Amino acid sequence: MKDFDKLIETCLLELDKTGIKYGNVIKWKINTRAKKRWGQCRVLPDEKGFEISISKRLLDDNVPDKSAKSTIIHELLHTCKGCRDHGTEWKKLAYVVNSELGYNIKRCTSAAEQGICEENTVKQAKYAVRCLKCGKIYERERKSKLIKNPHRYRCGVCGGKLEAAFSSGGKKT
Repeated sequence: MKDFDKLIETCLLELDKTGIKYGNVIKWKINTRAKKRWGQCRVLPDEKGFEISISKRLLDDNVPDKSAKSTIIHELLHTCKGCRDHGTEWKKLAYVVNSELGYNIKRCTSAAEQGICEENTVKQAKYAVRCLKCGKIYERERKSKLIKNPHRYRCGVCGGKLEAAFSSGGKKT
C-alpha cells in the first residue's frame, strides 16, 4: 500500500507552487468502505476545518500514484473559498492545477481512468417483489420502501398488485 502521508505532503507542496490557498484540513482518513467514490471532503461541525477521506482502492500498489494524488488535490480544491461544489470557482482552480501541474482533475472519473481494473461481476439482488398479474419482477439491492411495503405499489407494466418475492440471496420473504 502507498504511503498516504507522503502523498498528502507531495500534493500540498504541489498546490503551494500554484499559489492556490486551500483550507485547513484537520483530519485525513482512508476510507475502506467506499465503493463508488474516490474521495470526500467534509466541513467539520465547528466549521474550523475540513476532513478529507480517500478510497483505500487508490492507495493500492497497482494503482498509479497520479490517480491518488489527483483525487487528493481534487478534494483539497473543495476546501478553497467558494469551492464546496463543482461550480465555476472550483472549475477555475481545477483548470489551473491541470495546466500548471499536468493533472486531469475533473468532477467525475471512472475506475479505468484511475488505472483500476474492476471485475465484471454481476450483482445479485438481495430483494425483489413480483407482480401477481403479469409476473414482472422488480429487484433491489437495498431494503427500500417498495420492498418493505409492496402492497402500497402497483406494477409499472400492467398495474397489478405486488408481493414480496425473495430477500437475501433468493429466499422468499
